[in-house]
Amino acid sequence: MSVIYAFRERRARFPRINLEQPVALVHANATVATASISNISPGGMQVCCDRYTADSLHASSEPLGKRKTISIDAHFLLPSTTGTRKIDVECRLAHVARVSGNEYAIGLEFIAFQHGGQEDLEAFLAEAISLNQGIE
Repeated sequence: MSVIYAFRERRARFPRINLEQPVALVHANATVATASISNISPGGMQVCCDRYTADSLHASSEPLGKRKTISIDAHFLLPSTTGTRKIDVECRLAHVARVSGNEYAIGLEFIAFQHGGQEDLEAFLAEAISLNQGIE
């Protein structure tokens, strides 16, 4: 089950949709890692991974800050009633936090979509919100 982890220092600007979907993350240094999307919004997504994966994307000994921007390309599929949509998006690493034991949450802010990905994401989010409203 997907979980949204709350972080005191940041507030979500957009509503989030829970999602369990694999994602390939490609760091600017060519490191490729896999993780699982926990939730997604128009502005970004939160992924869960283990410590090794988190450290391969951002060394835990280095603080994140405005002076150091870490770029990560994310590649994933979004489910849809009309099939799947492939999303390729450049992201900025917003936060990395240890959740428990060997589990880490990584926040990624969307910067630039490729091949109509932003429209596909918006369609997915609209569909997910519509389906949730129909159930409640």
